[in-house]
Amino acid sequence: MFNDGENQDILEDVIKSNLDIIFCGIAAGKESAKQKSYYAGKGNKFWEILLETKLIDKSVNQDNYKKVLDFNIGLTDLVKDQFGGEVLISVKNKDREQLEEKISEFNPKIIAFNGKKVAMEYFKKKNVFYGVYDEKIGKSMVFILPSTSSMANGSWDIKYWKELASLK
Repeated sequence: MFNDGENQDILEDVIKSNLDIIFCGIAAGKESAKQKSYYAGKGNKFWEILLETKLIDKSVNQDNYKKVLDFNIGLTDLVKDQFGGEVLISVKNKDREQLEEKISEFNPKIIAFNGKKVAMEYFKKKNVFYGVYDEKIGKSMVFILPSTSSMANGSWDIKYWKELASLK
């Protein structure tokens, strides 16, 4: 789905230079767009898994998501001007270019894709694998994670999230 204002970001990036990790989803979900908060959908495991892997502490949640910067973590989406389920999102070359420019400018240690779909869309590949990816974006390592979306419970595996946390 498109938002009401053409080319307006649904959620503003939470990014600064030289972060350990920037998490990248495909786009804001319907509930995230409504609440203007990252990973706000009922059943999304994002905040829970960040806490469980000790990437954040209890002081951070979807209501004060900008505090991830205190833990040297950032948040963005591949497609900034659309929201909804991943099957509704239309990825354009400009989206890929904007993400690449952002990663090159802010130079995180790791860009972590939250789900295979976003990585496949970014790299224009029919399949990718979980874990450290063999390509970089700028100087940043790429890590592909099982999606935290409640719609992706069938492919859920915490081990990749723990592996990512160990690299921080």
